[in-house]
Amino acid sequence: MTTPTPIPVRWRAADPLVTDHEPNVLGVPAGTAARAGSLETDGEFAGIPEFFAGLPRGRLVVLGAPGAGKTVLVHRLARRLLEARGPASGAPVPVVLPLASWNPAEGRGLWQWAAERLSAEHPVPLPTPRTALDLIESGRVLPVLDGFDELPRPSQADALRQLRTSLTTHARYVLTSRTREYTRAVEAAALPMPGAVAVELCPLTVDDLRHYLPRTSRRTSRADPSRTKWSPVLARLADPADTRRETRVLRQVLSTPLMVALARVAYSETDADPAELLGAGRFTTRQAVERHLYDAFLTAAYADAGPALAARARRRAAFLAAHARRLGDTEIAWWRLEQALPSWLRRLSVLPAAVTTALTVRFAGLGAPWWDRWVPVPLWAGCGLAALAYAWHEWGGRPSRVPQQTRLPLSAGTRPAVSWTAVGKAAGWTLLAVGAVYLAYGIAGSHGRRLGAVLAAAFLAYTVLCEVLRRTRRPADPQTAAEPARLLLRDRRTALALGVVPTRGAGEPALVWGLPVILLALWHLLGGRDVVTAGTWLGTVAGAALSTWLHENATSAWGRFTLARLWLATTGRLPWRLMDFLREAHAKGILRQSGGVHRFRHIELRNRLAEDIPAPAPPHGRLHALGEPVGGALGLLGGVLLFSTALGMLDADGVPAPHPGPATTCAVLPREALDALMTDWRRTTRDDTCLAGEQAPFAPEVQVSVQVRAMAPGPGGLSGAQVAHQSFQRMLKFEQGQRRAAAGASGRPSTAMFFDDRPAPGDEAVRVVTRTGLRTSTGTLLQRARFTVRKGNLLVAVRYEEEFASRRRVAAVAESLLRLALGRDDARDLAGIPRTRPPHDSRLTRHRQPERRLLGAVWGRRERSYLWEFPVAPWRLRAPKQLTCNWGDEDNPHVSVYDCGTRTDTSSGASTVGPPAGSIPRLRLHLAELSCQDSCSRTETRRFAADRPGPAAVRWRPHGKGGPLYAVRRTEKVYELRLWTELHSSRNAWQLYMSVRVAPRHAELAQKILNSAYTQLGGR
Repeated sequence: MTTPTPIPVRWRAADPLVTDHEPNVLGVPAGTAARAGSLETDGEFAGIPEFFAGLPRGRLVVLGAPGAGKTVLVHRLARRLLEARGPASGAPVPVVLPLASWNPAEGRGLWQWAAERLSAEHPVPLPTPRTALDLIESGRVLPVLDGFDELPRPSQADALRQLRTSLTTHARYVLTSRTREYTRAVEAAALPMPGAVAVELCPLTVDDLRHYLPRTSRRTSRADPSRTKWSPVLARLADPADTRRETRVLRQVLSTPLMVALARVAYSETDADPAELLGAGRFTTRQAVERHLYDAFLTAAYADAGPALAARARRRAAFLAAHARRLGDTEIAWWRLEQALPSWLRRLSVLPAAVTTALTVRFAGLGAPWWDRWVPVPLWAGCGLAALAYAWHEWGGRPSRVPQQTRLPLSAGTRPAVSWTAVGKAAGWTLLAVGAVYLAYGIAGSHGRRLGAVLAAAFLAYTVLCEVLRRTRRPADPQTAAEPARLLLRDRRTALALGVVPTRGAGEPALVWGLPVILLALWHLLGGRDVVTAGTWLGTVAGAALSTWLHENATSAWGRFTLARLWLATTGRLPWRLMDFLREAHAKGILRQSGGVHRFRHIELRNRLAEDIPAPAPPHGRLHALGEPVGGALGLLGGVLLFSTALGMLDADGVPAPHPGPATTCAVLPREALDALMTDWRRTTRDDTCLAGEQAPFAPEVQVSVQVRAMAPGPGGLSGAQVAHQSFQRMLKFEQGQRRAAAGASGRPSTAMFFDDRPAPGDEAVRVVTRTGLRTSTGTLLQRARFTVRKGNLLVAVRYEEEFASRRRVAAVAESLLRLALGRDDARDLAGIPRTRPPHDSRLTRHRQPERRLLGAVWGRRERSYLWEFPVAPWRLRAPKQLTCNWGDEDNPHVSVYDCGTRTDTSSGASTVGPPAGSIPRLRLHLAELSCQDSCSRTETRRFAADRPGPAAVRWRPHGKGGPLYAVRRTEKVYELRLWTELHSSRNAWQLYMSVRVAPRHAELAQKILNSAYTQLGGR
């Protein structure tokens, strides 16, 4: 409009039907006539400041055709008013606001929308919308409402009514609109704007063109210095006799300053000939000429870049234009480019913070979550997913914040109020911290009180630091920035430097990203007291700070802009060096720069470029409708899960430390140790105890058990070591009671018990060595040593029993096993501890060999079994070691009975040998003996037989002359063998009965037991 000289734009009074009465404009009281000619409504471009200053009520409506120069005129007005306004002036401050971004259907009044827009764009002088609204209503801010015609057509009349009803006595404004749209809105609203002067920009004449266009182009004739390339075109336009269609269309097009400016760039500044505009049959419509001028202008702007680069630059400019039109704006604000991103990608910007939170929780090593019993998802993964779901809904979908910058704290006039606010917050946080300390004391005792005090002090320090840093971080005013790149630099520096402090008004991200610290505090108070170290705290706090920093940067203006750059550059819609592209477009006249934003040169240019980009497809109706409820449900679920995770930590199982215990139960009883103690051993587990026993039939009986319990912190703030100490003291009192009971009335310890409570080799220890019976029918005694040691939070109990061993040997073996279980390297070599030879008359030597066969299979020499003896009855046999035998009472005092079964059938008073049955088949063994004097009578024999379990009707088979009788009973579920024989001595006779029952698939086991008994009875 002003290159090389201003285009001669003029205005005149608008249609009286759209203008208020002149007395209303002049503010004349009712009944007083206005002086004729007191309001001059004609003027020209350069006189707009003086014209506006002469309006009594400061209300102006500028109308005109598209491209008539309305926006340029009001921008010139705003610039001149600012230049004329001194620092201490009371004149209103003009602010240009594009009306296209206001939606009257949302229910926000025009001034409320304007106040919010002003507060967002100028946050320093206008910190709140209320402040901006007060300035508008009092007339101290002059809203320049540009583009009334850009509002949706159905809303234009309603917008005019809202503007009219919201006007106060002192309210001033400037409104621009196309003439047709404004006239239609006034007719629909039934009244014009009160007190406003409406002027209309006049179209340019051919004389205006003859005085302007030649001055923009070089001369083409030395003989005629006034001749330029425009001379033939202007001559035809000035000829009233030229009524060809092309000439008439070009006169209409060049009647607007915008088209004249485009024609100047397209032809005056290039070697193109404007005579083509009048080519026969080429441009026969106004739309065709305008499109050609827009295209020619853009082509001329990028003429030096080559065809391919020019086409690519135009596509990128078209994308920016379409984006601005979708936002209802003529500005290109770099921090609003993130609205061109897909919704899912904007929400995904919080993913790095959520991943960092998950890794931080994993690093903290917290206990198992409350959902572990139902869903096998670790705590760190659950926390990460919950944080992502909550942040996805809460912050991911929000628009980015306005650019930020670091500034000194508020002015002295506002410090007292802020100080009192800070004091009130500090007092509230202090009371909360004191309550948290007492709560921690109630949960974890003195340990919780100390930890709560430290955490409360750290939290208060962080709160004070956040308050100080928040005062230094303020929204930046885009209008004060030298260029958009400088505004971006300010925001990037602020986000990188102060990202650990959450921004005001952004919810409470510190509570979400600080969740690992909260969980660690609860864990430290309860189950994880012994595993949490200073390094754990340092790493967790650093991880929480990093999560907050990542969140703040991801949702900051520059963070979202960087994400938009990556996405748009990857998809080819914008270049990676976007700021350089915008600077180039500004240099070529496509864009204008206003502080920290760019604007298209004209809204019509924006609309023309936007036509090159197809409209985006509307979202799927049902999916789009479900998106928000589903997102809200996920966010709510994530928030509930985060809250429940913190509550679930109150009931989390503790972790033992500093000693976590063995990886497996039997890791404390290695193979090498068992090989040194037993010929053929078998090792099993029972809860937290490792059991091992000798399985070779002709080796001394050996039984080993090692129990390792790693104690976790207990209630009341007790550490694992303290819990272990209490358990040890209870066990020690029990052992001391046993010692006193063994001492008896004399008060002297029994010679069968050795008791020692010296502390080595752990923090606390007790050793008991005694002789005990197996309580089997053999009555064999085992030498036993029991050692129990507490080392830190570990309780280790070792029991070693060996047949025929000395007290010294079992004590030495037990202590060596104890040292192995504690992980010490000073354990004695078990193979080097001297053994005791079995006596000549023992169960091992009394057993007859080899096995003789009565029926079926027999035991192998080394086959796992046990040599059983029943001293009350003359029975000896080999059978599985994992048996439980009960001596039953009979009504007949001459009858002795034993009932044996696999260990799963244990009962009170039963004798047991070896570790649990494991894979031993189910077996029932019944032994009975009838003792008579010289011989057993028939009556005694029949009664004895009738009392035996099982069916009485069996077919007995003799084995040789004078040999035993045996019977076989096989059904679908039971295989039973019976043996009946009679023994004699010089004074007595005995009837012996045996029954073995197993499942049919284990018939060989029953045969082996039967043949073993037959062998020990003499094989006859």
